[in-house]
Amino acid sequence: MDKFISLGIIDKKLIWPFIYSLTKIIAETVSKYWMNDKQILIINYFGSATGQMLILLIPYISRYQKGSQARKKEIRCTKKNIKFFSLLLLFHGVFFGTIAASSFIWKSDTNPHSSSFCTKEAVEIILITLVTYIFLKYKYFNHHLISLIVFCLISIGIDFLLDNYEEAFINQAVGKTIMDVVVILLEIVNYCYQKYMMDTLYYNYWSIVFAMGAFLFSAVILYTSYIFIKKDESTLKSFEDIGVGYIILGYVVNTIISFFQNVSRILTLDYHTPNHMLIAYEITKIFAVLTQSESDYRWYSLILFIFQFFILMFYLEIFELNFCNLNKNTKKNIQVRAVSEELIGDEKSDRTSVAEVGTGYLIYCFILLGFFLYFKMYFILY
Repeated sequence: MDKFISLGIIDKKLIWPFIYSLTKIIAETVSKYWMNDKQILIINYFGSATGQMLILLIPYISRYQKGSQARKKEIRCTKKNIKFFSLLLLFHGVFFGTIAASSFIWKSDTNPHSSSFCTKEAVEIILITLVTYIFLKYKYFNHHLISLIVFCLISIGIDFLLDNYEEAFINQAVGKTIMDVVVILLEIVNYCYQKYMMDTLYYNYWSIVFAMGAFLFSAVILYTSYIFIKKDESTLKSFEDIGVGYIILGYVVNTIISFFQNVSRILTLDYHTPNHMLIAYEITKIFAVLTQSESDYRWYSLILFIFQFFILMFYLEIFELNFCNLNKNTKKNIQVRAVSEELIGDEKSDRTSVAEVGTGYLIYCFILLGFFLYFKMYFILY
């Protein structure tokens, strides 16, 4: 008799969305508590752009021997490169332009993952399913649909438990709510296009991240030049008040955080799917609820979060349900049937390995220990 629950496709590369979530938590904590009022957005953006561009070091320091040759090929000004990288920067620019416009209009953070409102994750899992189905031609089956519905219901249940709907809808402008959905949609489109560039067009991930970093760096240079030409007294005075030492320290810290954050994010997309980004967003949402929510029930919401994360594992086919044929059309069983029918060869085994579990468990233990220690120190200090 088969087990009620079994492992799906799992390997060591699943470490990347967990690392990405940890870097996001660290970045938000540093931004909110360490720099606090002394923070200058220009310095943050310079650090973020530099961290992205430093990803070019990876092909030279890693075991990828053809990194330099691949990079030289991708920086040539061919029609193909100009076309697809222009689209990449267009999607990237529209996404961050929308965030900037929303922040300017409503004077609030537009990051959908930094608030304690959980229904945004329900909207995201629906949109990411639709967008990947339409543009990346991903196939979804009964186990995906059931997991998606349960995930959304739990998100709504958490918000009712924490009484989030009054603040999120009743006390919030309709335009702000619409803009939040637009930001989520643009973020998903960005991820899908980057995935398309890596899987279909065979661009290397470091070229994609470097292009976005260079774009951001150029934009910050232009904005900084504008400030000094116009002699914006408030910004210039902020530089004087903070001091050179703090500016350099903030730049270095943001560069380091940005480097690891962008590496873990792009490798999550490269090795897995845009859907796997939901792992990181679920973890950061738990952190946001525990640190931002004023509800007396926020610790009780952990029970629902754990169950929701468990459901997400079925949606991503990391776990499988072995009843009612819910595991019939999972990637693992489709591959098993294909191998048995001699429809696929060994060339795909390097991309998704089903057997790389042993050493992965040790890495997951270290990551979980890191999260535990981080949360423990956070609540002790703050």
